[in-house]
Amino acid sequence: MHTKRNQGFTLIEVMSAMAILALLVAMLAQMFSVAADSVKRGEGELSRNSAAQLGMETLLQSVEGMVVNDRIGCYFNPDAGDASGFGLDEAWFVTTSTVMNNGKKSYELVHFFVEENTHTNTTGMAYLSYDLMYAARAITTDERSPSAEGHEEWWTVHNITNAMTKEVLIPNVVRFDFYLVGWDAENAMNEKYGHYSFASTEGGNDGIKGIPPAMIDIYIQVAGDESAVEGGSLLYAAKNGGGSSAATRGREILVRDSVVYFGRALPVCGPARYLEAIAGKPHHYHVDEKN
Repeated sequence: MHTKRNQGFTLIEVMSAMAILALLVAMLAQMFSVAADSVKRGEGELSRNSAAQLGMETLLQSVEGMVVNDRIGCYFNPDAGDASGFGLDEAWFVTTSTVMNNGKKSYELVHFFVEENTHTNTTGMAYLSYDLMYAARAITTDERSPSAEGHEEWWTVHNITNAMTKEVLIPNVVRFDFYLVGWDAENAMNEKYGHYSFASTEGGNDGIKGIPPAMIDIYIQVAGDESAVEGGSLLYAAKNGGGSSAATRGREILVRDSVVYFGRALPVCGPARYLEAIAGKPHHYHVDEKN
């Protein structure tokens, strides 16, 4: 009589099965990690695109609503921020692009510029960022403009940004440039003391005072969240004695993962102001407050 022996797994079989199971678990963990990173990057891209598009829309609307005449000036200054690095522009002007107040248009003096800020991430690492700022202050139609007589270069005389409401429009900016086209289809920037800028109170490259540029192109380049921390930490280190090589490497990282946004705006008041100028008529741009 033969008895049937109970069959079981050998130690080698059990260890082999455990090894295969561990390998599968590791592969699944890697897949989930990659998926989580993809979701995080996607959320970062969505946040960056949303902020950049909203900021660009604010800029374009403000430029289109720009008011320029003999009392109210506009000023565009290239490379006002981080001149030795990215070269970040700034702009001052009055706009009517804001919402209606009590049936009348709201006039605002606005200042678009890039500010260097220090932040700390979740791990406590400090890093520098360049944030596009939007400063604004409401003005009345009978209030004398900062470009009043005797103060043609009002942006150098009046430190009025401190009295303006300021907010971050777009974070992690690596390029912020204005390209101004004059009414002769040439560059509207005018050279003064070796520096190119545009001030309507002084006249652009065509020499005509009291008119805005015919067309303004806006170029914005924005870094991703992760590269902003990585590159910004190197910029922070360079600023605190880390050397120029750290700064160069930090800027390379910021630019590597950046996205470009481009917009074009035409100041609505421009054609009427230009026609008045070439016709030799008084330079007054009438704004109907009821519209």
